[in-house]
Amino acid sequence: MQLPDVTAAPAPRSPVGYQRRSFVPSQDEPTSAQIENASFQDEWEFMPISVGEIEGFVRSPSFRADGVIYALHQGQVVGECWTWIDRDSMEQTGGPRGDAWCLCVHPEHRGRGLGRALLLSGVHWLRRQGMTCVGLCVDGANERAKHLYESVGFRAQQTDIWYREEL
Repeated sequence: MQLPDVTAAPAPRSPVGYQRRSFVPSQDEPTSAQIENASFQDEWEFMPISVGEIEGFVRSPSFRADGVIYALHQGQVVGECWTWIDRDSMEQTGGPRGDAWCLCVHPEHRGRGLGRALLLSGVHWLRRQGMTCVGLCVDGANERAKHLYESVGFRAQQTDIWYREEL
C-alpha cells in the first residue's frame, strides 16, 4: 500500500495514558523482539523473531534509531512502528519514499487508537526526513490493519499472492 502524499496525514495523537519514545541501540533489541513476538503470535504464518535478527536490522546502513517509535503504557513498551529509508530503492521508485516497515500493538492494548498514533508518528517522522510518500506491506487477510491504513490515506498499489505448502 502507498500513501502518496504525506502532507495530508493528520497529526498523531496518543491515547490518554500512553507516551512515545524512540529506539535506544544496544538496549532495545530485546524490546523489539518481545513486542513483535507478542503482537504477531496469532498471525497465520507467525515465526518468532530473534534478538539477533533485530541486531542485524540495527546494523544496517539504513537504520535510524529515531525512526523506530515505541508506545509505552506505565513504562512498558506496548507497541512499535519501525520506519525505513532505503536510499538505493529511492532511485528505483523515482523519488523520496520511505516505508512503514513494522507496525504492531500488543493484543491487550488494541482498539484504543494506538496503532493509528504509531503509524502517523512514523509517517510524520518520514516527512521530516524529506520523504514525499510512504509505502507499506500488509497481509491481505488482515482486514483490521487494511482498514487502519486506508483510513489514513494509504491505497493498494500491488497485490502479491504467497502460499506455503507444509512438508
